[in-house]
Amino acid sequence: MKRLCVICLCLFLSIGCFAQDADSLDQLKKRIYAHYYQSEFSEVVECGREALEVFEANNDLFDVAGCYNVMGNAYQRLGQFKEAIECYECCAETMELLKASEDEGSREDAAAFYDKNIRYTRNNIAEIHTTLGEYDEAEMLYRKCIEMLGTPTDTIDFLDLSVYLQNLAGVNLKRAAQSEGIEKMTQIDSAVVMAEQANALSEKYGDKPFKRVNKTFTLAQAYFAAGRTDEGIALARQALEMAETQDDAFLQAEIHAIMGGFESQLENYATAERHYRTAVAIAEENSFDELLMTALSGGYESAKHFDRSLALDYFERSTAIKDSIFNAEQQQLLRDYQARYDLSEKEHQIALQEEKNKISRMQVVVLLVLAILLLVLMVIGFYVGFRRKRQNAALAHLNKSKDQLLSAVSHDFKTAVSSQNLMLDVMDKSLEKMPMEQMKEKVRMLKTSSDGLYEKMLNLFEWMKLELGSGETNREAFDMLALVNECVKAQETEIRRKEIEVAVDIGEGLIAMDNKNIVRLVLQNVLGNAVKFSWPRSQVNIRVVEESERFWIEVEDHGMGMSQERKAVVLKEIVNPTKGTNDESGTGIGLVLCARLLDRNGAKITIESTESIGTTVRFSIKAMT
Repeated sequence: MKRLCVICLCLFLSIGCFAQDADSLDQLKKRIYAHYYQSEFSEVVECGREALEVFEANNDLFDVAGCYNVMGNAYQRLGQFKEAIECYECCAETMELLKASEDEGSREDAAAFYDKNIRYTRNNIAEIHTTLGEYDEAEMLYRKCIEMLGTPTDTIDFLDLSVYLQNLAGVNLKRAAQSEGIEKMTQIDSAVVMAEQANALSEKYGDKPFKRVNKTFTLAQAYFAAGRTDEGIALARQALEMAETQDDAFLQAEIHAIMGGFESQLENYATAERHYRTAVAIAEENSFDELLMTALSGGYESAKHFDRSLALDYFERSTAIKDSIFNAEQQQLLRDYQARYDLSEKEHQIALQEEKNKISRMQVVVLLVLAILLLVLMVIGFYVGFRRKRQNAALAHLNKSKDQLLSAVSHDFKTAVSSQNLMLDVMDKSLEKMPMEQMKEKVRMLKTSSDGLYEKMLNLFEWMKLELGSGETNREAFDMLALVNECVKAQETEIRRKEIEVAVDIGEGLIAMDNKNIVRLVLQNVLGNAVKFSWPRSQVNIRVVEESERFWIEVEDHGMGMSQERKAVVLKEIVNPTKGTNDESGTGIGLVLCARLLDRNGAKITIESTESIGTTVRFSIKAMT
């Protein structure tokens, strides 16, 4: 956890955050300042609450913002993340109010000041999301900070950029720890590049010592993850020496804990345990609860490789901290149990023999056999019941899907095939007498009917593959404009018949990285619906909107629209098909098929519709990065 609130803290504590004449507030200011830099964060929170009551009573928004900021940082260091986020959000909201209340003459300079501190607050919230493993939210906030920063213009801007790069490197390292193969190496390589940039900027622009420690240590972790273990350990030792020079207890404990992890990975378990032991001592002394739990867990994992008694000690201490209902007497009982555990082997054997004398050998054997048989029967019964329940659920689901499909498509298939047979019969009987223009019209009608039947069959097959758990999941790069044009061309006959204008607003060179077959099928269904339900001689608009690492494809029509009731269910279940504006038929499974395909592909689809006005369908796909 890094100290990115230092600028706001200094403002809060030194340029008027306690701008009151009363001696009591001046003393409170000094207490908060002293507690914070002695890492006494519980006392910081207590003093901050006292100050906050005064500032809110005086409607002093600037001091309120500073107080919330300091309390959020203290909660963050204590590992009380919910309270920290609440304080940071209150701080940001208060600074927005201050920004809006500035006079016109000073608005520009004030806005820059408040924006910078709002950016710092967002960075701290992102750090908490990182700690909680919510990496997407953290990365979004870090990149938002870089976006707000813009092009660096002075030393402070460059140092802020180094912080955001360092934090992004940390997110990539944590993601890499949960990944494998090429994805893991890509994330590690990205972390190394960002950490090197952050460290270089920090050194070049004269960063503060404790921040230099953070960036050096992040680079050490990146090197170690990349397999450059010697460089990583050397940088970690350098960072530890810097933290000791600065007398920063939190950073010392954090670095010792991470170095313990380094040594454990290298199977130097005794060395790892020494690092964890030091981290535990510092964390206990300063009430760093989160770090204490991490260090105790690491100490247990290391010690169990060479000293079972020591490992048990770590385990018991960790358990005692987790269980908040243990009182002093219960903790003493745990220590007594530990003492009994350390009795000699001879005493243990005597106690065991005394216990065995109370029960005959035969009784022990019988009870043991009965217990094992009962356990085996319970496990078998549970397993059989679970398998049967799961099979019954799967069969019920398949039967329901079968009934839905038969009900939805049987009538349409029968009608389409019957119409084609009737038309072919008429043509067969009067082919020689039929004028050429009439024959062409009949053939066009057959082609339209055949295309519609093909689309229904394609949707039916894709639905069946989904229900059976099969289907493609491979991703590939493809040109968005080319795919959209391909889908428009597939609908060309119906588009011309209804004299619909299709407007495509997609720039060239937009490359997607997704399952092309799924995207094509979804787009064909959505575009087919747009054409089907559009009024003749209206317009269908197709757009692509870039958002982060995804594209949103929008298809807008001007036609029948749909009711709110139908819109609520059309993406969730098979519905009764609705006729198009020219009595075109359907199966009712197209949109729910699209929704399930996109959901399996990690994407989303939304619908906005108004009856008699039109419908806009949006769905997302992954862009090439």
